[in-house]
Amino acid sequence: MFLAGCIWYQDNNLKKRLEERNEQLLYAYPGFVHRMILMLGAGMTVRRSWNRLLDDNERLDSGHLKEDWLYREMKYTRIQMESGVPEIQAYLEFGQRMELQQYKKFSQLLIQYIKRGSKGMQALMQQEAAEAEKAEARSGQTVGRNSRTSY
Repeated sequence: MFLAGCIWYQDNNLKKRLEERNEQLLYAYPGFVHRMILMLGAGMTVRRSWNRLLDDNERLDSGHLKEDWLYREMKYTRIQMESGVPEIQAYLEFGQRMELQQYKKFSQLLIQYIKRGSKGMQALMQQEAAEAEKAEARSGQTVGRNSRTSY
């Protein structure tokens, strides 16, 4: 009986952590997309933009122990590339690890950007940014509605 209780507790705790992770990733997505598009639009390569985001995040969050799932996965992707994994494969695996459709789609856009270059990709990137912004607005309305009804 005790063992069953422990297993149930761990399973429940794991589900809760996964939900928190996904919420954090969804919240971070619009900012991630906007910053990547800004740097790509300025002429940086995907890999350089990726590394710049990581470096900026490390400078801003130095000393904080907050668990940031997006940057943890981005850092793992950078380590993969530094270890010899092809850039396209690393971005593909990043999207798969994230398990959220938005990140999978954006990783595919990054791969297309690498293969095709910026020609024609800027419009697709801007469209994704607009979709991310709309999703953020809907999410903010939902959070606001939930906070008003939780009294």
